[in-house]
Amino acid sequence: ATVTWDNAFSPPGRVPFAVPDKVTWGQLAETLSIKFSSATGGSLSEDNLRFLAEKIFRTSLPLNTIELNSMAVSWTQFCKDALPDR
Repeated sequence: ATVTWDNAFSPPGRVPFAVPDKVTWGQLAETLSIKFSSATGGSLSEDNLRFLAEKIFRTSLPLNTIELNSMAVSWTQFCKDALPDR
């Protein structure tokens, strides 16, 4: 997860692992879609991405896609925090 975050969100020519602490859900969702497609040859649907967003934000999200895509996700939420019920 750390390498994915570093590869996806670091600016070119920077010090390794000097990356933003937070990105938008839209940026992370695009990264996850690319990784999934690369690994499986398939794609993540909007329902799949909403499910993942509900897991990372720990709530049912009645937001529209534009609102959801603008929400901030921290590196800690993505890499460190345990999923609920785990």
